[in-house]
Amino acid sequence: MATIPLSSAVLGGSSVWRRECGGDPFLYARSAVSAGFGQDLRKRRAQSWHFVRKVDDLCSRCMSPDAQGMKSVEIGAPEAANNAAFSLWSRYVGLLDSHPLVMKSLTAGLLNAFSDLFCQIVVEKSQTIDFQRLLSFTAIGIFMSGPGMHYWYGFLPKLIPYPGVLGLALRIAADQFVFTPLGTGTFFAVLLTLEGRNQQLWSKLQQDWLPTVIANWKVWIPFQLVNFGLVPPQLQAGAACLLGVIWSVFISFAGHKK
Repeated sequence: MATIPLSSAVLGGSSVWRRECGGDPFLYARSAVSAGFGQDLRKRRAQSWHFVRKVDDLCSRCMSPDAQGMKSVEIGAPEAANNAAFSLWSRYVGLLDSHPLVMKSLTAGLLNAFSDLFCQIVVEKSQTIDFQRLLSFTAIGIFMSGPGMHYWYGFLPKLIPYPGVLGLALRIAADQFVFTPLGTGTFFAVLLTLEGRNQQLWSKLQQDWLPTVIANWKVWIPFQLVNFGLVPPQLQAGAACLLGVIWSVFISFAGHKK
């Protein structure tokens, strides 16, 4: 069980206060007076200001030098889990800001590993795991997809700095009609090379390159409208990686289709 200061537990206890007044006891008191809870307005006014005085006294004691000595109260498991998840996400975002290339590469590698395992176990229903294939797909995420998206999404706003709808349309066009065809061909080349299937490369490109590119356009163009239009630049690669989980399942299947 996690603990929080007693003052935080008390000050966070009123859902009305949090929802309507943003945690300000004076706003809460004024809203209580204005609303006239019950029929005896004068009585409710006195109760409201009594509440304000008590909270003000509690806040003063909380900010005093000996406030650290106050008792703590326990919070339940759901609140603790939410706090832990938020802390983990905050740490991830912090590392993403301080070490963007490393974090994006590791993220892409982990997502690729998960996607290939899912493809092998659920989609293809394999009885055994092909670890060479798994390691190859993970390595592509770490050493190719992650760094490639990091540098590409960092370079694209500089290449096409135009604001508004024109800039958005040009960035999506460059992403989908320049980066995607080249990236898809490179993916097949690297994958088959890592798996020792170099002799199949030309036939693989003839068979699957164009269908994969077209499927990519159907999925990624709508997504990138949102990604480039609404997501901050430093999070665009991460957002692409999230959809990339689903996409990577498909491309893992396409890359190993006979």
